Amino acid sequence: MTRPLLALLDETERHPKLEGPIYLGIIFKKDPVANYQEHAMLIPLPHRTRRSDEEMICVVVKDPQHAWQTKFGENKLTATLFDEVTGVGKLRRRLKSKKAIESFGETFTKIFVQDKVAKPLSEVLGTSYFKRAKHLPIPIQLDEALDPRKVQYQVRQGTKCAQLVLKPSTFASVRVGHTKMDAEKTQQNIDAARKFVLKRYPDAKLHIKTPESMSLPL
Repeated sequence: MTRPLLALLDETERHPKLEGPIYLGIIFKKDPVANYQEHAMLIPLPHRTRRSDEEMICVVVKDPQHAWQTKFGENKLTATLFDEVTGVGKLRRRLKSKKAIESFGETFTKIFVQDKVAKPLSEVLGTSYFKRAKHLPIPIQLDEALDPRKVQYQVRQGTKCAQLVLKPSTFASVRVGHTKMDAEKTQQNIDAARKFVLKRYPDAKLHIKTPESMSLPL
């Protein structure tokens, strides 16, 4: 383990109120994008940052949603993958206000979207959602002739990735672990995210912190 993580874990052990998710903070030399992006960059991590029972996963599909609910329910590999399956048309009728849209985004730890309806979903959520959202919908391929193994693989990969949401700002952060997570696994996640970011933004300055702790530079 590196000194920054050791110091952070020591600090949170002495002050339990500082415990919580561990984030890799990124300070860019200049704004990384000119406009808001509709999809986050996915950073592959070796270990999940949440237990499976802490995940709340939604998938947005082409209407009618009941057809997809039936398909998922017919195979044990996909029967329990999603906490909610909803059609983009139903969402359009349901999300009529900014408050409803924000509530939808905050309810789930991951939102997947069938690639065929990614653009309509963007229109439903609107520009203001993408300006504020901490995590964005992840497109996955869902075919009429459903391949349960392929669906399961895409969802597992998505839940193991950290989302780097780039906006016109010189700061961003990604979740890489938790103070209660195995320290070696957290370090491996930090190393993977650090390598990913610096390969694309070599001038970036990195640090780690929990929501309530001080930032510790890497």
